[in-house]
Amino acid sequence: MITDHSFSQDTLVLQPDSFCGKDALIRSLSPNTNYSNNVDFNAHAWTNSGTPVTHRSLIEFDLSAIPLNSTIIGAYLSLYSYNSTVIGTHSTLSGSNEAVLQQITNGWNENTLTWGNQPPTTTVNQVILPQSTSAIQDYLNIDVTAMIQDMINNPTTGHGFLFKLTNEQYYRRMLFASSDNPDPNLHPKIEIIYSSTGTVTQNSLNLGNDTILCPNDSFLLDASILGATYLWQDGSVNSTFNVTQQGTYWVEVSTCSMVFYDTINVNYFLPQNLNLGNDTTLCQGASILLDATTLNATYLWQDGSTNPTYNVSQQGSYWVELTVNNCSTTDTINITIDPLPAINLGNDTLICQGDSLILDATLTNASYLWQDNSINSTFNVTQQGTYWVELMVNNCSSTDSINIGFVTMPVIDLGVDTTLCQGELLIIDAFYPNASYLWQDGSGNPNYSVTQNGSYWLEFTLNGCIETDTININYISVPNFDLGNDTTICEGEAIVLDATLSNVSYLWQDGSDNPTLAIYEQGTYSLAISNQCGTTTESMNLSIDECGCYVYLPNVFTPDNNGVNDTFYPKFECDFNKYELLIFNRWGGLIFQTNNQYQHWDGSYKGGLVPTGVYVYLLKYTFNDNSYHQKTGHVTLMK
Repeated sequence: MITDHSFSQDTLVLQPDSFCGKDALIRSLSPNTNYSNNVDFNAHAWTNSGTPVTHRSLIEFDLSAIPLNSTIIGAYLSLYSYNSTVIGTHSTLSGSNEAVLQQITNGWNENTLTWGNQPPTTTVNQVILPQSTSAIQDYLNIDVTAMIQDMINNPTTGHGFLFKLTNEQYYRRMLFASSDNPDPNLHPKIEIIYSSTGTVTQNSLNLGNDTILCPNDSFLLDASILGATYLWQDGSVNSTFNVTQQGTYWVEVSTCSMVFYDTINVNYFLPQNLNLGNDTTLCQGASILLDATTLNATYLWQDGSTNPTYNVSQQGSYWVELTVNNCSTTDTINITIDPLPAINLGNDTLICQGDSLILDATLTNASYLWQDNSINSTFNVTQQGTYWVELMVNNCSSTDSINIGFVTMPVIDLGVDTTLCQGELLIIDAFYPNASYLWQDGSGNPNYSVTQNGSYWLEFTLNGCIETDTININYISVPNFDLGNDTTICEGEAIVLDATLSNVSYLWQDGSDNPTLAIYEQGTYSLAISNQCGTTTESMNLSIDECGCYVYLPNVFTPDNNGVNDTFYPKFECDFNKYELLIFNRWGGLIFQTNNQYQHWDGSYKGGLVPTGVYVYLLKYTFNDNSYHQKTGHVTLMK
């Protein structure tokens, strides 16, 4: 430190070493790691193994030699470049490395500082460091006069400088030596020219006399010394400490040249515990005596009375303030006066057979006891009888009872769901003496004539009770189907006749009873389809023609992945215009289908190889002349 007292102004030059210097690096990639001994002072945005990482640096000079309220004539900061063996020098690899110096507004500890607990800053009076013009460039005599003046005027919000890139986009860096650098000539330096008529008091530390506080009071201990660091008994490092409980409190205040220490004992006066009791509910006409009696105390109740006890007979909020040795404490109790609980289960009642009735005795804060010793607030009645409940609220009770009877209803049954043939008539008869009826269409007769599909329901009412039933009617006709036009196919081909319908039976000319029939021989094919309403018969003629293009399908293949005969597919001489290959298992289930003439079946189904056996194929195709063909047959899969 150099101080010049000539010409009615002083000059303070600070270039501290690692012992007196206070600077540190913070790193985003290690948010909980402290870098207080870093040899460089840098602002840096880069990547580490592909992960973005940002560096910032903080520095604070000990300004305690400058009296409070001094006028700062000029303050100039010099930063010296340094070639780091770890991350290098200034860099503008991806753009400008322009940086900024901002004033730090909260205290910070060089040895505990991390990215995660970095102190706040202000942009007021911030200074911009322009982009570097070379990799090794010193920044000398940076004008920080305004920030130093604010630190002198407002020492509680002046805690040095934060150094960071203006644009923290990687890859760019500005790097200087820190006070921990082995070369003392490269340590950060500040020169401050100031004038003042005041004096510096460097050893004024007094936490005050030992103190006694009342409960819930607090006491702010202030150890502020300009440019100092602080360590309180609990490890905190602020210049002040807020006392909220009794104990011994001490602080160690350190500047670069000296350490101060002071202790204070703080005790709390604890008056006798005041407890008026829990909030209470009383029955109407009851009372309660509130007792706050305490030795050497005075009392003040909510109505201004000053006795140690208070008799409560009305609902309300009651409080007392008790004072002993000028320390006061209060307590409050809320008293609720409840009338005898009102309960009404209703008049004696008849209900419908199968119905239930909820008896509800619900009342706030009540307990319940029913005739069967159950204790819920409600009771579900499902059979006739006499029901009663005793209801209690804060030991105040009332009782009520009710008689429940049941009305007997006849069984209403419209019958099972039915299927009818077109033209049939169904009459539903629901007659019962003294009953009323409501059908789904709003009609009110005891019977209903059904002539079409639909869901038919009846609401049956007798003696105020309602029964309902529903029947679904479905009308069907004689089966209607078509085997298609007479057809000609090429020799060796086949087609499948498909007449699938619901809820019918089949009889082909050959006696088979499946919904489909594969045909490949010339002749007439007929099918009779029957249901409960009748039988329909259709037929078609199949002709065989010798076609110009040869299509061959093998009758066996071995999907064993040896490269020989591993897949099943048709071999053909002509290109297809349209193409479909289907494979069925022995029960007629489809297990393979493709419209791609170059896609083969490899013997798999749903991700697994099917068992050894015989499978049916159906090949449908047209050639470029649009002639339609079908082939069907059997292929054996062998493993």
